[in-house]
Amino acid sequence: HLAQLAAEGLLEEDDESETLLLDNDPTQKGVLFPRKDTNATRRRFDALEEEEEDDFHAPPGLSHAAVREDGDGDSVDDFSDDDEENLDRFFSRLYQQFVGKGFLGILCARIANALILLFTIWMSGFLLLCVDWQCLRTTCAENAEHCDIVRDCVVIQHPLRGSKRFIKDAIVCSYLALATAYLCWNMARLVHDLPELREMQEFCRKKLGLSDREFWTVTWVEIVERLVHVQETGALRLNRKGRSAVLDERDIVARIMRKENYLIGMINKDVVNTRLELLSILCKKDAWLTKSVQSNFDLAVFNWMFDEKFHVRKDFYDVEALRRRFKTLAVVNFFLSPFLAIFMTFYFVLHNAERFYHQPSAVGTREWSSIGFWRMREFNELPHFARWRLTAAHKYASRYVSQFPNPITDICAKFVTYIVGAFAACALLLALVDDRLLNAYIGNRDVFWLTASLGAVLATSRAFIAEENVAFEPNLAIARVVAHTHHFPKHWRKSAHKLEVKNEFTNELFPLKATTFFDELIGIFLCPFVLWYPLSDSAGDIIEFVRNSTSRVVGIGDVCSLSVFDFSKHGNKRYGANTNAR
Repeated sequence: HLAQLAAEGLLEEDDESETLLLDNDPTQKGVLFPRKDTNATRRRFDALEEEEEDDFHAPPGLSHAAVREDGDGDSVDDFSDDDEENLDRFFSRLYQQFVGKGFLGILCARIANALILLFTIWMSGFLLLCVDWQCLRTTCAENAEHCDIVRDCVVIQHPLRGSKRFIKDAIVCSYLALATAYLCWNMARLVHDLPELREMQEFCRKKLGLSDREFWTVTWVEIVERLVHVQETGALRLNRKGRSAVLDERDIVARIMRKENYLIGMINKDVVNTRLELLSILCKKDAWLTKSVQSNFDLAVFNWMFDEKFHVRKDFYDVEALRRRFKTLAVVNFFLSPFLAIFMTFYFVLHNAERFYHQPSAVGTREWSSIGFWRMREFNELPHFARWRLTAAHKYASRYVSQFPNPITDICAKFVTYIVGAFAACALLLALVDDRLLNAYIGNRDVFWLTASLGAVLATSRAFIAEENVAFEPNLAIARVVAHTHHFPKHWRKSAHKLEVKNEFTNELFPLKATTFFDELIGIFLCPFVLWYPLSDSAGDIIEFVRNSTSRVVGIGDVCSLSVFDFSKHGNKRYGANTNAR
């Protein structure tokens, strides 16, 4: 409102300005009006309020709310207990608006993702169905100067008619059909969500005073403060039984993270068992909580957990029903896994090939794993706050890992670097003598190709050379990591210098990016087995956890009691609670 008034010349900065309160409302303190035209400005402000209220529609998730007039004739959005499920959806949409940087940011991101998906489908289909790789390896490779790849090695024909590779082409066509169906589903979701995104944009602009451009820099704390403020001023009223009408910051976050708090609690209590015994022995990996496993876990557990009032369904406590859901999803994933693997491989190659070509040392970089993210995430902590903490801890985690150089790997990397560097120097020397020598052949390859290949090997080998002049202080390094992650198991204390702790840290929490990709790729094929065996076997533990860790909060519904810090259930006198947990 103030920006529009300033644009029309009704709000000016001069020496005669003073701070006035709108209708003696202390919550409006700090709004400036020029002294010389206070009445006119007030009339314009009131008119602007009325104009906005006339064309305002309820935001997504609150479309069933009643709109009434208060005693002063102003329009007020009024919500009752019957709209609790809508409030969850509304706050989640508001958070998505913040994370996506406004309506235009979300729209551009979803359109870009759809175009990337379309391009990946087209490129993978072209490479798998239309390119004659045998021709590339023989005809074009032997007569490269006269070979036209598009003319000689690209074959456009019906993939299933008269093909010698019928089974392989049938699998590729099935993959393309499924991927195209997924693309169409994404586009349909975008069209369906567009009106709601638009309505949320209008709500943020008219109720919270936030334009799309302001979403680029606004903080979540400020958004919540404005949301609480519009409730306190009466522009948004919630009539709920037995509880204050104003939803505060804790209530808002409790609704957004209702399901995620349960997952955080389950992982902290080791209820979610994703351990495959044979692979845990071979790969020394105790948890296979990949993205595919997590998405299927959400479908089997949280999509069936709550009723329309966000109370845990009575039939949810049926252990056998949960086992059947896990096993049904296992069968579905078993048939979908080859197609998911094809798409994931192509996406990874297309997304990272250029980076690995120009920065081969990126192979040795590390990132936080999926299980690490959930183990180090705190109750009621929104995802962007958790990512901020882990991003801040990344450089300290890398320093901790660098405290444990492998002397064998270091010696081998230095040896390879020296030998490859010598050959690369010779190739560069030829270029200095005469740049036409780059087209000369050494064996079956020209000098230019050899130079580029040697450069890639050289950069990769250097990534595995240990940094020199690093003081061995692993306990200090891990302390700096813990300052951000807040994750410090008992067996780590005063033991950060031990290889067991270092291996646990690097294998489970902070693996190489290449390892993470292969884990996700292998996890696609392992997902059916994880769902069928360990997760199905832990169905009883999951149900028991939900039964014992659920608290009903008036006006909010059922939430994880760990997230409301119910010390009567989970307290410990050793850490300051009044009583030990029951």
